[in-house]
Amino acid sequence: MANDTPISGYQPPTSAPAPPLFPASGPQTAQLYPPAGRAPGLPSRATTVVITFFFGVFGAIPAYLHGQEAERRGGSSSRYWTAFAITLAISLLCWIGLLAVFFLAVGESSVVDGVTDVVRAPAPAPEPPN
Repeated sequence: MANDTPISGYQPPTSAPAPPLFPASGPQTAQLYPPAGRAPGLPSRATTVVITFFFGVFGAIPAYLHGQEAERRGGSSSRYWTAFAITLAISLLCWIGLLAVFFLAVGESSVVDGVTDVVRAPAPAPEPPN
């Protein structure tokens, strides 16, 4: 047997008008998705890039710290590790290029008219036969 008495304090839901299927365009409508680019409030990658370029692997420190902060704010830490890896590769290529130019310049300065300026000790004189 069904009990037709309402539960005390219960109110049936009211019928509210449904939102429009296609909202009107214009400044009065809220954005459904955040704008393209980085999420608001996330740390910048600039610190990671600058420290990595000038100090190499020490750029992993800001990459780690900013990645942790981004994850706490709902973002991804991969953008900081990607910035670290790309900057480290560029930095290493710059250092290799700089060293290559330096050693080529040093090597060219020691060759004059196709002869290498190398200081050699005179060979010892052969001993006379007995």
